[in-house]
Amino acid sequence: MERKKFLRNGFFGLTTVLTGAAILTDKKNKPGADDECAVSPKETKGPFPNRTPAEMVMANIKSDRAGIPMLISLAVLDKNNKCNPLAGAIVDVWHCDKDGNYSEYGNHPMQRKDFSQAHFLRGRQTTDTSGKVRSK
Repeated sequence: MERKKFLRNGFFGLTTVLTGAAILTDKKNKPGADDECAVSPKETKGPFPNRTPAEMVMANIKSDRAGIPMLISLAVLDKNNKCNPLAGAIVDVWHCDKDGNYSEYGNHPMQRKDFSQAHFLRGRQTTDTSGKVRSK
């Protein structure tokens, strides 16, 4: 499948600033249950730049984009600490728009349309004491 088509059909980018962190994405993985929690696959940071942290902190990243709403709720667990919730982890979330374009990027073979001065579908949150972040 072509990368842009794959991204346009629902893939979203997600990174955490810590390695060895697991992302709780289903109800089978219970924090603190045992030393085995599913570690999320590594994701390429991509050629898509981020603004400074203060400008990124937000739970609703829609901006002026149209499309199908997607709510995200996840927990970051510390693989090195019996899979207990990890408070204070920084989580970046980004997504392309319905046409497969990313904000803050463009005029490049991977994305011809220039959105380097636009800011949409990007956000950053810090996990709470339960290791959780949620979109709104």
